[in-house]
Amino acid sequence: MSRDTRVFKNTVTNYFLVFLRLLEGILLTRWLYHFLGREYYGYWALLWSIFVYALLLDFGFGKAAQKYTARKLYETDPREYNRIISAILGIHAAMSVLILAGTWIGSIYLSVLTGVTDPEQLHYCRLVLLVFGIGTAATFPLGMFAEILVGLNLIYLRNYIYIAVRLLELCGIGLLLFAGGNLMALAVYTVTLNFISSAGLLVLSHRQIRSLRLRPRISFQTLWKLADFSFFIYIVSIANLVISKTSRLILGIFTGLGDVGTYQVGSRLPELTQNMTTQYQENISPIAASLHKEEHLPELRNVIFQAMRISCLIVTPAVVFAYVLTPEAMSVLFNVRDPQVNRVCRLLLISTYVFVAFRSVAYRFLMMSGRHRFLAAVQGADAVLNLGLSVALVYKYGLIGVVWGTMIPNIFLGLAVVLPYLCIFLKQKIAILLFRVYVVPLLAAALPASGLFLLHCYTPGIVGTLWGLSAAGLIAFLFYLAVIWPVALTSPERAFLAARLQHARSVIKI
Repeated sequence: MSRDTRVFKNTVTNYFLVFLRLLEGILLTRWLYHFLGREYYGYWALLWSIFVYALLLDFGFGKAAQKYTARKLYETDPREYNRIISAILGIHAAMSVLILAGTWIGSIYLSVLTGVTDPEQLHYCRLVLLVFGIGTAATFPLGMFAEILVGLNLIYLRNYIYIAVRLLELCGIGLLLFAGGNLMALAVYTVTLNFISSAGLLVLSHRQIRSLRLRPRISFQTLWKLADFSFFIYIVSIANLVISKTSRLILGIFTGLGDVGTYQVGSRLPELTQNMTTQYQENISPIAASLHKEEHLPELRNVIFQAMRISCLIVTPAVVFAYVLTPEAMSVLFNVRDPQVNRVCRLLLISTYVFVAFRSVAYRFLMMSGRHRFLAAVQGADAVLNLGLSVALVYKYGLIGVVWGTMIPNIFLGLAVVLPYLCIFLKQKIAILLFRVYVVPLLAAALPASGLFLLHCYTPGIVGTLWGLSAAGLIAFLFYLAVIWPVALTSPERAFLAARLQHARSVIKI
């Protein structure tokens, strides 16, 4: 299978998984809230929120497994590769013990954490917590096998497992709820399904790497070797957590829960847009690691440049169209008609564009090409500036000050640090790169965006409905595609996409 075909399959299955998760999120939220009631639904959400932080116990070793897999160490030195994977499995197993200990301590102080005082209800919630904790601890060491499949650039195989799990989860939870199942049944079913899916990823990894031999043990010598990479990736993870969570926390402390709610609702459309425009970029990590290891710098430069082009071709219409129709989109999707929410949404859409267009490809490239220290410095600076500016601006400007506190570091680092760095690596002048990568998609999106603006101004009743909004967005995108097809896409890209479309039509006919 060619690399282009593999990238295409990876990206398409990524998008299918995104849509499936969106559908699952909508349906499960409705069902769980209705059948469990407000309190137990809140407890269910709290459990997931708490155990998400267990991912921090990875300490960046999962990305190390991806990196060494992408560099094909399993072929050049299978013994060293097995030693590295076994050491990572050993440290993850040790972290599982910490998860079990944290679960036990949490069960003791559960009344303090949740405010539940009824003895029978408290006992029941403790049992559910223990099931969640034991299931998470059992699954945690197997999490790196998803990273191994990414390192092999077989993201679509990982996605097949994830898609099957999402479908089983949706159908299983639905059946349990409609059959009268309780919170405990949901917990047992969910953690069991997650464990089985992780075991499936292990089996797939072993089938792809026949030389894989696992002997779980903590080798401090091997871990120390990995620490140079994993430590900086861990800094990146913490910085990302600060960047994503800081704004709501600062608003809660300084301005109150009302502004937190406004920010939360206003951030939903930008978050959805970012999620929908960053599925392609996951392919960059294994490709960059492999080419960097083989010292194929000209090919790596070409891959990064083409990835930046494709990212901009995807994100530009999404952000521009969403920006123009923000009031209608917020009304239709979230039933919100608040000028302040729309203002927050539009500012965060600009920030989303800068991140996806200028930083998303660089993020993957820097991580896997021996430039992880620079990436940690950029993300760390973003986190510090985000926190400092948000606190400084919230006093004078309130909610909008916190939004600017998020935007300014992102824009500054994207345009003044990451872009020049990429230009040096790509051996491109900034003006030429800006025109070839960024200006062309913006010009192509301008005309359909003008049409959407006229609809927004003169026929708000049409685009203010779900069908009207969907139709307007689809027509604008098709017009954008008609412009970029002959202008921005190369002949091989047009031929490849045409072949994929022809294959899809033949499959549908069958």
